[in-house]
Amino acid sequence: MKMKVVGMDALTAAAVRTAAEGRLREAGLLAPSSPHRVYAAVSMNGPSLSVYVHFRKQLHDALTGRNGRAVTWSRLSSGHNTVSARHALAILGNHLDAFIKDYRRINQDACGEA
Repeated sequence: MKMKVVGMDALTAAAVRTAAEGRLREAGLLAPSSPHRVYAAVSMNGPSLSVYVHFRKQLHDALTGRNGRAVTWSRLSSGHNTVSARHALAILGNHLDAFIKDYRRINQDACGEA
């Protein structure tokens, strides 16, 4: 899993990592050896806030024989940075919950009942 946090003193990268890894671990989707990645970010830039989660899936290009990752699922929220760190983490949690729900629904044969 890859995380990025920029410019929000009250919200550390460790808090974002803990929140994201905890939710994915509870869902049984945290697999560090997987070629697929969940990219979660909370970013503050001046007066703006962005919170997003992307799922980057490992894909194979049969024409070139190369492997690479592509974003196959994404959720983004943006707004003013007047929100608290707790609120930004709640938004991140909602995005992760939506990802887990969609992932299980699409992969229900591999993940069990949706």
